[in-house]
Amino acid sequence: LSPHGCCEKDANLALAKEVRDSLAARGYRVVMTREDDSFPALYDRPKVAHAANADAFVSIHHNAPPYDRDPSVLRYHTVYCWNDIGERLARAVNMRMDEAFGMTLKNNGVQRANYAVTRNPEIPSCLVEVDFITSPAGEEAVWNPVRRRLTAAAIADGIADWSNPK
Repeated sequence: LSPHGCCEKDANLALAKEVRDSLAARGYRVVMTREDDSFPALYDRPKVAHAANADAFVSIHHNAPPYDRDPSVLRYHTVYCWNDIGERLARAVNMRMDEAFGMTLKNNGVQRANYAVTRNPEIPSCLVEVDFITSPAGEEAVWNPVRRRLTAAAIADGIADWSNPK
């Protein structure tokens, strides 16, 4: 929950829909793991990508700190991957997010993580942590429609860079 009681799941879905719209406008076919306030089981989410014969799987999240850290001050963005095939996708998305946010949000880079949504041996997969919804500044940024469009465009640009390397 954010300082004002907003749920991460709502922020995730709002941003995912913006990313979907940005990609669809570029001609990509986008399959969402959810379009509403449902909660697909964690291990069913990558199965959606397999069933759709997806080229990539991107999971969008807003972070929260560990219990021993001050939630009011911790903020950064990062992209997680598990294997080499996901790393190129993660790097492309992270680079575009870093360009979009500039000096306004720390970049924690690309990290390796053994998460259910990144642990995909056949489909390049990554988990994007956009910001910390638990900090007041992060919460404000998450719900700012201009910032959300900027973030969605950065993620979509990264996916496009990855899928059409120069």
